[in-house]
Amino acid sequence: DINRQLIEYILRPGVNTTSDTFIFNITDKVNNVLVSQQPFHLNWAWIALDADTYVVNETDILNVTLRRRGYLGEMSSVNIQVINGTARYGEDFSTSFVRQVQFSPGQTEKIWRLRMLDDTIYERSKTFELRLADPVSAVLDQPDTALVTIQDHEDESLIFFTDRVLRTSEKIGDILIPIKRVGDSSEETSVICSTVSGTATGTFPTTLTSSDFVPRPADHTSIITFNQGDKESHCRVTILDDALNEEEEKFTVVLTEPSGGKLGKIKSVDIFIEPDQDD
Repeated sequence: DINRQLIEYILRPGVNTTSDTFIFNITDKVNNVLVSQQPFHLNWAWIALDADTYVVNETDILNVTLRRRGYLGEMSSVNIQVINGTARYGEDFSTSFVRQVQFSPGQTEKIWRLRMLDDTIYERSKTFELRLADPVSAVLDQPDTALVTIQDHEDESLIFFTDRVLRTSEKIGDILIPIKRVGDSSEETSVICSTVSGTATGTFPTTLTSSDFVPRPADHTSIITFNQGDKESHCRVTILDDALNEEEEKFTVVLTEPSGGKLGKIKSVDIFIEPDQDD
């Protein structure tokens, strides 16, 4: 009856044991006792994921640890299912992975791996689900499901200056300050490039002799736009030549309010205007 699975052992929810025993007698058709007070021992293992949430980068391999506890005297196995969410088979993660995880006798941990699929398009975080199912010589412990989040930081469009300091002559006219974009360039991106006065001042007087440069206000009139495919642009600032004998002066150019991306490490550049020997 036991071998033919006519007798079932019910493990009730919330029970955390890993073994049990029941006593049985064997009698013949005329009630002669053939075996009396025979113990039957049950042992089992629990299998679970080591976490209910995982975060993985699009360029990496997801490593998931499965843990087994309880009776370890024999082999156990469990199936692992991958359920599409906003992340999908063949688009965001590989379709090639081990469907069944096997534990050898005595083994308490097993690593399961799934390769993410990288691309050059920036995508916001996507998710899919892992689910344990069909345990053999074991029962499922908690957590038996997990939510996986795929991050895509390396493809996010970043805008930044290429230099922290630039030097220029008063006679240059316009200085073109390089701005670079890395990451996904398939969409339009923009940023405000504005100036902040220092020892060099920017004003809009009627006569420009008292100013060192033409300022760029921190508003929509100072937007720099990267069109699809653009990787580089420039922020143009007009330097004003005057007849004054001045020491080296400085002002700062700043990037703010990115749209369609975010700012990189170098968000500002100091511009030094060197003394004009002719003055």
